[in-house]
Amino acid sequence: MIHVIYDKSVVYWMSEFISKTLIDNIIKANKHLVQHRGESFGVNEEKLSDVINTVNTTNVPADNDVTRALFKRKRIIKKASLLLAGIAYNQPFNNGNKATSYVITKHYLRKNGYSLILKTKEEEKELFVLLDTIVMKFEGEDIVSDAETYLDNKITPKF
Repeated sequence: MIHVIYDKSVVYWMSEFISKTLIDNIIKANKHLVQHRGESFGVNEEKLSDVINTVNTTNVPADNDVTRALFKRKRIIKKASLLLAGIAYNQPFNNGNKATSYVITKHYLRKNGYSLILKTKEEEKELFVLLDTIVMKFEGEDIVSDAETYLDNKITPKF
């Protein structure tokens, strides 16, 4: 007989973890995007890995199931912000970093129970102005807090 140990903290964490398969899909998404736009494809896997490792190792502590549930939104926003800002700022791809960061962040949020929907060109422009601002930051400056504020105001629970 096989016994399975059920640990709720692992279940929460697993849905937030970016797997090797998802990393491969991030690379494929960027390749498709830039080829569609007629741009060159290339990836610095070390830079991409640094971003993903930061997302995967970031946590907002929770003492029990109640606080874990309460902090889920905060934790997902933090991780999604690291993904959004991290790809845009670190530029792991030759082209399409901002668009890729948006598409992947949107997927990550959906996977974790939230939606980021840009309904108008103005909303899209607002996001890309934010990403332009992040890209222009100097090394050592905070690249995440503006993305956190943006996502905190924009995401909604997925139904």
